[in-house]
Amino acid sequence: MSEPLSVLLIGGSPGDVRSIREMLEEREIDLRHCEGPDNESVAILKSGIDVVLLDLLDGGKTAIVDHLRRAAPDIPIIVLTAVGDDRAALRAMQRGAQDYLVKEKTDAELLCRAVRYAQERARAELALRHSEAMYRRLVENLNEGVLAVDEAGLITFVNPRMEEILGSPAACLIGLPIAGFIAGTSPGGKNPFCRQTDRRQEFELDFLRNDERRVHALVVTSPITDASGAFGGCLAGVLDITDRKQAEEALTQSEQKYRLVVESLSEGIWVIDPE
Repeated sequence: MSEPLSVLLIGGSPGDVRSIREMLEEREIDLRHCEGPDNESVAILKSGIDVVLLDLLDGGKTAIVDHLRRAAPDIPIIVLTAVGDDRAALRAMQRGAQDYLVKEKTDAELLCRAVRYAQERARAELALRHSEAMYRRLVENLNEGVLAVDEAGLITFVNPRMEEILGSPAACLIGLPIAGFIAGTSPGGKNPFCRQTDRRQEFELDFLRNDERRVHALVVTSPITDASGAFGGCLAGVLDITDRKQAEEALTQSEQKYRLVVESLSEGIWVIDPE
């Protein structure tokens, strides 16, 4: 966290600007200043700014946070408020500011720490969003159904392939009991998705589509737990093996038929090996 940073201060009196500049210069943090969130500030934001300090004391309004978030959604904003102005700070945080500081209680160490932490949190949040986006694309493009249910067995997530397996869009599936889509299980009955276990489970079952067709599937479930380890549902991978199951059943029936024919013949039959 020792790399040089560039900070943009929006608003503030000349005295405040001078004081903040001196505090940041002690830690080799470059400060740039503009009077308000105009076109100039937007241009500055896009020139390599790491953190924004927004002074709400100098006639600033929390609605400015909306403007800044639209202009540069990945740059963290720290608002500067007066003593007792917690409501303004709360409104700014609700609009997307990452932190706030009371000017009368802020020194160089506190200001610099807040700036560094804001940058690191912004990096972590950006990395998390990228990771979530990558895994969402992966899940949405799988040829395998993905299904999540809560501890009561209600569907909380399905990917596009799972929509195809159940024959309904996600909007119609979320909130419904998974038991209603399992052959031989009543909507209020127990089902394999509600087993409170910490182990991976693998089983086969028949899903019932909305058009009443059956889909034979191989299901692998993993438990979803909270920080304390309490069971919160499960995540399941669902593979449609209907064709394979039908082929196996057809083969079994064929073998049984030919065995019956052979055993009913009046001729004797034997089988010999190559020797």
